[in-house]
Amino acid sequence: MAKNLLKKSEIDVTNIRSEFYRIETIVQEIEQNFKNGISDKAELDHWKESLEFLLSKMTSEQRSLVMDDFEEIPSIHQKLIQTVKSQET
Repeated sequence: MAKNLLKKSEIDVTNIRSEFYRIETIVQEIEQNFKNGISDKAELDHWKESLEFLLSKMTSEQRSLVMDDFEEIPSIHQKLIQTVKSQET
């Protein structure tokens, strides 16, 4: 499950969003397993803490891109994507 994850020392502005999405997927799987009695709370808490760590290391624009809902305002979403892409290069 945790294959191909980066070490904390390898995480930077260019790869933090992809790492966030990988761990977010792990959290979703563990949440489902927790509901089914397969995973425990400590494991779930560990991965949620990993997400919080990544959020704390993101730029404010990256954080907004992964956390905010832009369904009603696609023009702002496009502008934010452009800003984040320039930060990540």
